[in-house]
Amino acid sequence: MSSKRSEITESIRRKAMEIGFERVGFTGLSAPKVAPHLGEWLAAGHHGEMDYLSREPDKRADAELAHPWAKTMICLTRSYFTEPPPAGKGQGRFALYALGLDYHDVLKRDLKVLSRFIEETFSERCRMAVDTSAILERPYGEKSGLGWVGKNTLLLAPQEGSYFFLAELVTSLPLDHDEPFEKNHCGTCSRCLEICPTNAFPEPYVLDSRRCISYLTIEYRGVIPRKLRPLIGRWVFGCDLCQEVCPWNKFARLTRAPEFRPSQDLSTHQLVDFMGMTKESFRARFRKTPIWRAHRDGFLRNVAVALGNSEDKDAIPALVSGLSDPSELVRIHAAWGLGRFPLNENARIGLQERLKIEEMPEVKEELLLALFPPSAP
Repeated sequence: MSSKRSEITESIRRKAMEIGFERVGFTGLSAPKVAPHLGEWLAAGHHGEMDYLSREPDKRADAELAHPWAKTMICLTRSYFTEPPPAGKGQGRFALYALGLDYHDVLKRDLKVLSRFIEETFSERCRMAVDTSAILERPYGEKSGLGWVGKNTLLLAPQEGSYFFLAELVTSLPLDHDEPFEKNHCGTCSRCLEICPTNAFPEPYVLDSRRCISYLTIEYRGVIPRKLRPLIGRWVFGCDLCQEVCPWNKFARLTRAPEFRPSQDLSTHQLVDFMGMTKESFRARFRKTPIWRAHRDGFLRNVAVALGNSEDKDAIPALVSGLSDPSELVRIHAAWGLGRFPLNENARIGLQERLKIEEMPEVKEELLLALFPPSAP
């Protein structure tokens, strides 16, 4: 390694930290050691309906195939940790990263600054990635020395935990490479696996997205399986349970980025106030936040499930109003939510009245199941 290359590498590291990134790792683009397992994971269907993950898996597993012109991948982290606000009666839970602005916009903005620095200073080509590109972010993060992939499949770092975003910059500039993070510090701990209410980890280091609360409340667009709805609890967008119990997250550092601090008090907002949001009001409130990703119908679907799991009879009027929602998806889950209050007369009347006029077979089925739940075997 030439002293000149080392000097350039360190100048880029300093620039990235000036911009606001907290840790920076450099690595080659050859496939990380876990890449061969991607095919097995896809074959098992663990990606659910995220079909984009199965497109060109060879290029996803080996960034050299996708970027044959590149010499270096720069991996960067940015903390989003804030103290979790308590969720009281009638309130939902949101993943911490969803409480601020959309991280895609913030990280891409800062990556552009770093990319421009490299292009203008060294006349080299760059390409940005923020979890929307075909890059195995966590394995490459491990390969660049930023941490190890834990049993919950998240990238963990000593003295930092896992509450951080990952971003990458692929460049044609040859740079020094950091040593891979070889040691796994999970040991015999299995708290993350045990806390998961939906059993989304069939084994350590393997996530079945189809059972993951984050997947079900964000990526999944359809009707949430009935057997999983009670297990979601009051999570409305995402889930942090496997991070909350991880011992390494006692080292999590509060974010220094104002964009990732809570921009609106979602976790202390009454869930009943979300029901009835129109497409326009949803857009006005959430367009610049991660919650926009769930879309209006998916978000209200999640709200209906959380209200049904709240055990709060004050949720019943909002769920009854959900039976008249223009979205079939919302009506289905509102009916299920009301079925969670089998002894409440207002819930029963609301279900009966809707059954008289409902035309969609899938909603009718859910109304009937709410009114006449099958006997337990």
